[in-house]
Amino acid sequence: MNTLRTWPPQPHGSAEIALGHALPLIPGASVGLATFAMGGEGDLSGDFCTSVLAGERWLIAVGDMEGKGRAASSSVDECRRLLHDTAESGVRPHELVAMLNDVLAGTGRPEDSRPCAVCVVSLRPCEGGFAGRVCNGGSPLPLVARANGELDALGGPNLAAGYFPKPTWNDWAFELSPGDTLIILTDGLVDSRSPQGFFGDERLDLAAQKLAAQHVGDGAAIAAGLVAEAQRFALPHLPQDDMLVLAVSVPHRT
Repeated sequence: MNTLRTWPPQPHGSAEIALGHALPLIPGASVGLATFAMGGEGDLSGDFCTSVLAGERWLIAVGDMEGKGRAASSSVDECRRLLHDTAESGVRPHELVAMLNDVLAGTGRPEDSRPCAVCVVSLRPCEGGFAGRVCNGGSPLPLVARANGELDALGGPNLAAGYFPKPTWNDWAFELSPGDTLIILTDGLVDSRSPQGFFGDERLDLAAQKLAAQHVGDGAAIAAGLVAEAQRFALPHLPQDDMLVLAVSVPHRT
């Protein structure tokens, strides 16, 4: 049975494993995750979210490993180990993507590669909100839905990890202020299709702006709403790929 699964934010605590994903519980932010498993509740999806706290900085990786089942799950575990093993070293997002590439590219032969589209974000508290850096490696560009209704796409298109030895990636800096929401997603959402075509970036942008305005500061509602929008778009059929959306919202101060 195909299912939409959501993880509601908790008021306190440290990183927990929820729905097979390691999620950050960030003081001062509302974190929500929603997933759709094409194969149902027990599906071994290649979509993943993992995070680690290093000092005052959160490192978060959201990705889509090529393939499904145990092979993809093994590669996801490698990404998680890499994130946790290097977090204390002060590694930056683009450096982490490069290290993941070294692991997944193997000997450099195409037949040995295990591609992974991944987005890595670092977040640390600052005056009035959070300061962040992001590196996108082949994933849909992360978005920031601003409190004033504007929508910012972070970074530019880059190669996925695991295809070629020694490509380069770049970081982009951003800030989250009260009322802003950072949205990171895998490509199953924008690739959801119906007789009208693909859900696509334009529908994603409109849905993100609408949901961020309706649910200010509520990451769980925004993440769940985006996955639900893509599912409704695909009707009367089911989406043909797994989906994962992570939303990090900064509530307005009271």
